[in-house]
Amino acid sequence: MDPVLKKGAIFNPGDLERSRVFGLDEDEFGNALPPPRYFWCAHCARTYARGEYRVVGDLQMCPYAECGGDALIDAWNWDLVRRDTDYPMHPVEGVVYPLPPRRPAPPFPRLLHRPDVSWEEWGALLSTAFRPCEAQAHRIADDAFELDIRNAGEPVLAVTVGGHRRISDQYARSLIADVRERLQARGIKLAPWRFPHRG
Repeated sequence: MDPVLKKGAIFNPGDLERSRVFGLDEDEFGNALPPPRYFWCAHCARTYARGEYRVVGDLQMCPYAECGGDALIDAWNWDLVRRDTDYPMHPVEGVVYPLPPRRPAPPFPRLLHRPDVSWEEWGALLSTAFRPCEAQAHRIADDAFELDIRNAGEPVLAVTVGGHRRISDQYARSLIADVRERLQARGIKLAPWRFPHRG
């Protein structure tokens, strides 16, 4: 682990929030995959060994010191990201690996097999979930989007998320809770909010 690039990072593969929240990754057929050796950060597009992260408040963040990505939603399985590319099995620390232009495998396929929330419903959820901040989702690939959050017109957070045309309630709840925690950790006082009941 590079002590400059990953200043303040620790290595603790036995205590990953991502594993507690999402369990094992699954392939497109629902078969459990072994724990990945590496994760790809959807925020900075660099890779890191499974178990590396920085602790910021009560959040596990990408181990790269200047990255604002977290080690929960932004940590994509490197084996799924590099599929059908010439990216190496063992990536080089600190190298940026852009998301391939092809349709990437979603980072959490198990959750995305139960589609519940449509793209249109995302807009309604995001318009209320982070008040007083404004949130906009911009599709950047067939199954990925970038969430831009502004406070009084100033950008405060950008999150790249792997998704589908429709997204499970569980995934939506986890993402929104994670982003709310990150905003509050930045000192932004958010209005109370509850995930709406949908019949």
